Amino acid sequence: MYLTARGRHAESAEQMRIARELDPRSPIILTASGFLSYFARDYKQAVEFCNAALELDPNFAIAHAVMGRAYEGEKRYDKAIAELHRAIDLSGGSNPVYQAWLAYAYALSGDTTEARKFISDSKHDRDSFSDVGAAYAALNDTTDAISWLQRADDASLTWMDVDPHFDPLRSDPRFQNLVRKSGLPPALPESGAPVEPMVAASKQTS
Repeated sequence: MYLTARGRHAESAEQMRIARELDPRSPIILTASGFLSYFARDYKQAVEFCNAALELDPNFAIAHAVMGRAYEGEKRYDKAIAELHRAIDLSGGSNPVYQAWLAYAYALSGDTTEARKFISDSKHDRDSFSDVGAAYAALNDTTDAISWLQRADDASLTWMDVDPHFDPLRSDPRFQNLVRKSGLPPALPESGAPVEPMVAASKQTS
């Protein structure tokens, strides 16, 4: 995961390939592969990995959530919103991080009313503060976006350099300052490397 956070997508993909070989029927490994594909901006591959995870466990909430983000990356907002709602339902009806992700998807879809509703629902958990900031960025509210990022834990900012959700803020000097203050080395300017497809592995019998 650290390799992806630093933009070293090809190296990260190789590590995940090894993990899938060791445990090809693990929903969490397949979902992690999907999330890393998302950060590498290979949204199609991210959807495929999440679908593979859901074939093994249809109620695996995080796989629905990551697939929602991948659909959002493909600008398939209706599908993104449906998957994120499903993830929240499977999390007992409340998950501040997923609710902030859903707010982001609603914002991009043009439904700012629902976006602000889910931002409000997600503000009570410190783990979601960076995602709340991203949701405000999707609403073009950069002042609130930066304010929430400044309140977030350092650990939740690990992905700032590679997370597409922060793209609207990259030219803002305040965001650039937050990246510097994180103390992490800058992500490499590596283009999104496709993750080697191994989705069929999830269909093997144990």
